[in-house]
Order: sequence, then structure tokens, then C-alpha cells
Amino acid sequence: KVIDIKTPLKMKPMPSKIVKHKLSSGALVILKKNSEVPVMSIKLGFLGGLRLESERSPGSTILLSNTWTSGTSAMNEEQIAATIENNASSLSAFGGRNSIGLSFDCIKAYFENTKPILMDVASGARFPQLAVTREAHIQKEHLKNRADSPQSVVSQKFMENVFEGHPYSKDLLGQDSFLDNAKSTDLAELFKQTVTSDNAVIVAAGDFDEGKLLKYFEDVSDAMGRGKKHGELFALKPLMESKKIYLPLTKEQTHIIVGYRGISLTDDRRYALDVLQAILAGQGGRLFLELRDKASLAYTVAPIHMNGIESGYFGAYIGCSPEKGEKAISMLNIEFQKMIDKAPSLDEVNRAKKYLIGQNHIGLQKNSSQATSILFDEIYGIDSQETFHYYEHIKDIKPADIHKLARELFDAHNITVAVGNKCPW
Repeated sequence: KVIDIKTPLKMKPMPSKIVKHKLSSGALVILKKNSEVPVMSIKLGFLGGLRLESERSPGSTILLSNTWTSGTSAMNEEQIAATIENNASSLSAFGGRNSIGLSFDCIKAYFENTKPILMDVASGARFPQLAVTREAHIQKEHLKNRADSPQSVVSQKFMENVFEGHPYSKDLLGQDSFLDNAKSTDLAELFKQTVTSDNAVIVAAGDFDEGKLLKYFEDVSDAMGRGKKHGELFALKPLMESKKIYLPLTKEQTHIIVGYRGISLTDDRRYALDVLQAILAGQGGRLFLELRDKASLAYTVAPIHMNGIESGYFGAYIGCSPEKGEKAISMLNIEFQKMIDKAPSLDEVNRAKKYLIGQNHIGLQKNSSQATSILFDEIYGIDSQETFHYYEHIKDIKPADIHKLARELFDAHNITVAVGNKCPW
């Protein structure tokens, strides 16, 4: 079906029905009930992640998330996995630059069978040394394989330079020096520092008995124990000059990132940034049309962006033949300059907004997606209901708003990183 981009945007906000409870333990519980299907999703999130890693344990966040469900005082790894699987449930951990946490999904009827495991894992993970050694070895292999992947190399080198001196510049996978000798006590220390009731946000979405679930979360948070609510901010020096970094790698393609400092997670301009990215992205976006379709420069080309707690980045990635690298960089810079020089057309903006609103609506159909959005909004200081009102935040964005943001982002110093067998400058 062809969508008329000139028709008004029409989509009601999704119902939220969110209830918040601040527990005596310090934990925040957010409930979003939906009884249409007898399933539920629970997320536990804690600010920390890469931001809390010590200099002597680089890579401990990912290692912790990969071993978090490996054992408790009551059950070993095999018992946990078998019980979860036999009750048609799933339990996994996650970790990243800003946070760590647990994700749990189940059928309502099986929750009584599995909730003791969730409590034990959330409050009393043991990190058996055998599991730590095994996962550290796997993490080392990922590091080794990534060193041979130009896409990964160019991305990490870009992060090191655009966030120089900041925790975001660190490698999430860590370093061999730590992974070679990783100990259970290293992860237990990070766990104790991060997984506390004062630092916890617990979200449930789906079909549940609110009173019983709230009492259960009180027990879970009490078992965690008290601690510090994290929210440390880290200094980020401004980019004082544009930089070009080339890394030789014997590959048939050259991989390039041209990027700028972006915005924070709570910046009011984040919706306009979504629209700006959508204008550049996809097979109908400017980068594909100009660099791949018309100029035949790229195997792949796409805008990239991340919003962080202090700041983020925005830019573009391109993979091309080595002899086309110089022209590819030039044309990326031309496309950014076009955004500075002239506002996008109303048709471009409307097309981008319709795509984003549709994607947001589709993405929030599942309880697990809703719980995830609520969790990360809340722990990063955004209204937990905001994700359900995406339409309202984006519908009135105008070409002039995109033009203003583009000037603020792109009329500044940038970082250009290239990886391949030929320097493109």
C-alpha cells in the first residue's frame, strides 16, 4: 500500500496505565497491567555498567552479564536453566555502557514455579569460577575475532576518539589482561556495588495480580540489600579540532566513519534527531540515494547515532572499495553540509515522521518491549510514560527544527576514522 506523505499524521497515543510505587527499601517499582494475554515481562535495571568498571577489571560488565545466571546459593547453572525452560519462561542478563540488569518473561500460570529463581538470581548470584573462566575465554575469542572485523575496529576507534577520556571510550569487551585472570570475586565486587535496592528500577508489564506482585518485589528488593543510588556524571572535554585516524587492515574493503558529538538522552532535541536520522537512512534516504544509488560509491552506507548520559554522537558509516575512500568521505561531508545549508523539504520530514511513528507503534506491541522502554526511560531520567506518547512529541516537528539541529551538530569539529588496506587521504 502506498502511503500519501502529504496526509496529516493520525495515530492516537498508546494507553499507558502506568502505576509507580516507591518501596521502603529504596527500589522503584513500575507496573503496567495488560490482561489481554496471560503473559508477563519483568525487567530489573541498575545504573552502572561500563561507567562503574574499575581500571583493573576492563570487560567486567559484559562478563558479569554473561555469568549472572550461572548459579546461586540454592541452584547451579544447569538447575536454573532446566527449571526456567520446563516452565516455558526465559531469564537472561544484560549489560552495557550505562546499566546492567535482568530480563524475565513467563506465562502467568508458571510464575509461582519460577519466581524463587528470579529472586535468588537478582539478589544472590554466586558467579562460579568455572563459569567465569569459561565466559572469559569466550569473551577473549570475541575480542580476537573483532580485531579482524573492520566494521568493529572502525567503530571502537571512533568511540575512543569522540569520547576521549570518558568511560564511553572504553571497550565493552575489555582487555585480555583482565580476562586472562578474571576471578569470581571481581564480578561479585561489581555486583555488590551495583545491584542494590537503592539503585534498582523494577518494571512489570502484562497480566499479574498487582498486590501479590508488589509484595514479591518488596521481598526481592529487601533481599538485595541497601546501597548507593548511582548517577555519577563524568567530565567530557569538547572536541577542540577535527581529527582523521587511519588503521591499516588487510581487507578488500575500506570502512569509514565520519561523526560528530551528539546529544544527551534527556535532550529535548532527541525527537528532531530521530527525524534527521530517518531522512538520511534507508533505501529512500539521502545517503543511500546520493552515495550508493547515484555515485555507486558504497557497498553499504547508513547514519549512526547514540544518545548518552552526558552526550552522544551522530555520524555516518560507509563501506566501499579502497580506491573510492577519499571520494566517499568527501561526499559524506557534502551531505552533512547540505543539511547545514538548507532545511529538508516538508515531504522528507513527513515521510520520516510517519516511518518513525509506525516503527514505534509496532515496537511496543509486546509486553517485553514496553517493559524495556519503561525501564530505560526511568533509569535515565526520562518520564516513564514518554515512550507511549511518541506521536505527540514528534508530530509537530518542522523542517526548520531539523535545519537548526543540523547546524548545531554538523557545524563543528568531527572525527573521521578509516580502516582498510589503503589510506583514503
